[in-house]
Amino acid sequence: TPFNYRNQCKLPVKWLKGTLYSGMYEANSSRLVYMDDCQVHEKGLDKTRMAIMKVLNKYGFRDYNDQIERGIRTIVLRGFDGKYQCTLVTGKMKIEEEVIEEIMNIEGVKSLYQSVNISKKNIETFGKEFIHLGGTKTLELKIDGIVLRLSPASFFQLNLEQAKNLYKTAISLL
Repeated sequence: TPFNYRNQCKLPVKWLKGTLYSGMYEANSSRLVYMDDCQVHEKGLDKTRMAIMKVLNKYGFRDYNDQIERGIRTIVLRGFDGKYQCTLVTGKMKIEEEVIEEIMNIEGVKSLYQSVNISKKNIETFGKEFIHLGGTKTLELKIDGIVLRLSPASFFQLNLEQAKNLYKTAISLL
């Protein structure tokens, strides 16, 4: 299935002309290309991401500024079966309760985290610190009777159908 298979997105955000956008960088540049839909993302990921971006814009969030170590660097979403876990990768800043509440009221959002990353040289998306802001601490997924509980930093195969095949193969070899 070449479309709508990816269960996670990690997209940088930028402040452009008075609005905070998420998207991908143009090849070999730091120029953000805004996108509201990606054909490889599971359909609900982009709908949920856009709803979260709307909340962030409503409350005046800006992109990350390394001089003051504040702002949002990246929005990370993972989702299965209409349930989503969101991690906002930020600088050193507190996310206010009304923002948390509004994001948690978005349909399907079950888990919300903040990861603080102020490193100038770190190529990793997440920082070392994770703050659980709301909802469940893990996103639960069942594959053939196996229950997985994924935290924001958990590795999981991006293609759920292939993950199911991998688990079936591993079980058959035991």
